[in-house]
Amino acid sequence: MGRTTTKIDYSYWARLDKWTVKEAALLFDGKDPSLYPELRLTMSKPPEGFESTVNISRAISRIDWNERFGRSKYEIGSHPVYLTVALMKSGWDIPEGLKAELQKRIDQDALEPATQNADSEDSSAEREANTETQSNISAATKERVTMLKLILGLAAGGYGLQPEATRNPHAKAMREDLEKIGWGLDDGTIKKYLDEARSLWKQAK
Repeated sequence: MGRTTTKIDYSYWARLDKWTVKEAALLFDGKDPSLYPELRLTMSKPPEGFESTVNISRAISRIDWNERFGRSKYEIGSHPVYLTVALMKSGWDIPEGLKAELQKRIDQDALEPATQNADSEDSSAEREANTETQSNISAATKERVTMLKLILGLAAGGYGLQPEATRNPHAKAMREDLEKIGWGLDDGTIKKYLDEARSLWKQAK
């Protein structure tokens, strides 16, 4: 598939808030997007060595986000994790390095509440610095709420979860799908996120 031999900084790409279609297609094809700023994937005949990249970009453009995740393309269509899950479910492989860095991002999101609590215990002597910290925490909290909404949308759209139900039997199926793409989360962790997301949904009613 004409993959590059240059080492790609997957850590950088995995931590971005969003990817363009071109960036995602190149990353999934094992190519570094930063090396191809002038590349166009819309031409009728793909450049030599980029045939697979073009095919991946076309696959992305055909993803039915609402059908698959219960959310619009505008909401999640450029999110690195959702792009990855959508393409993996469509049968595309993902480079191991990118998979590992995305797993780190997911693990870091899980540790976020503990980090926030530690930050909030700064002494009054550091009040000025703490103001900026609290601003960052607020932004992080909003990001976590968004993540929980995405999780609930994924579970509702892809696994038939009913937010108002008293029981949550979907964790096993979600774990099995995650294991298929090499991401390990136990049922308890998945249930914790689903319960937190459902609680958020109930509060918003």
